[in-house]
Amino acid sequence: MKLSDFGRLALEFEEGESLKPYKDVAGFWTIGKGHKLLPDESYKNLKKSDINKLFENDVLVREKGLNNKMGMSLKQHEFDAIFILSFNIGVDAFFFSSMYKFLKISDRKSVPQYWKKWNKIKDPETGKLKVCNGLVNRRAREVNLFMNDLKDINDYKKFMEKTDA
Repeated sequence: MKLSDFGRLALEFEEGESLKPYKDVAGFWTIGKGHKLLPDESYKNLKKSDINKLFENDVLVREKGLNNKMGMSLKQHEFDAIFILSFNIGVDAFFFSSMYKFLKISDRKSVPQYWKKWNKIKDPETGKLKVCNGLVNRRAREVNLFMNDLKDINDYKKFMEKTDA
């Protein structure tokens, strides 16, 4: 499967865009549309065309990784949601997750509760896991897409976790 045009819009919304390297909330150097810099990469300032090439390569690598191991049929919106999650946590992390285990046994109703647990970052200062409100809302949007075949990007963007606070 491939990331749909809708999935691409949702992913670009989640990742944003930066022409210059920055540290993300977990302390990783990032550039472009969510490209985590590898130790041998040293991008300074990129042009929009460079960012788009980097993003296309990141998308292709993850599509290949997901398709090589998925081993099940998915609806397009389910694949898009899994792709957006995997772009953030990594393809390998997804395949080792409880979400994947429940998908393999066709228990899609159990997937959201485990999906939402991926809402923590390792605090760069303390090294301890802590809940990140940005990830809480991102996971809620991803789960909403996984469970619902959204057609309007505004329906994706506005979805936030409802809390008792």
